[in-house]
Amino acid sequence: MGVRRSGSSEAAQSYPGEFVSGNYFSMFGIRAYVGRAFADGDDQPNAPPVAVMSYRLWQERYGSDPSVIGGLFNLNDKPFTVVGITPPGFLVTLFEALHPISFYR
Repeated sequence: MGVRRSGSSEAAQSYPGEFVSGNYFSMFGIRAYVGRAFADGDDQPNAPPVAVMSYRLWQERYGSDPSVIGGLFNLNDKPFTVVGITPPGFLVTLFEALHPISFYR
């Protein structure tokens, strides 16, 4: 997916992402490393669009900048608020081990 921080003049960067349900992280018993994971209300119609960023991307691309949480990012040209960061090393599938996911929504 194309990702660009809102207000940035940089071109969108391509990162792998997954569209998941609101109970995705709770189903695995996973809590956000920083911020929060998805809540039940995030799945409701007309809910503000939110995303969870991978720890790896947060650390490597954004230098663990705390302002990422609550920050607005354009994912495929649609605005999403990043509400949390996954725990370090969070992987669910073999595909993710080979191609780490950067965004969840």
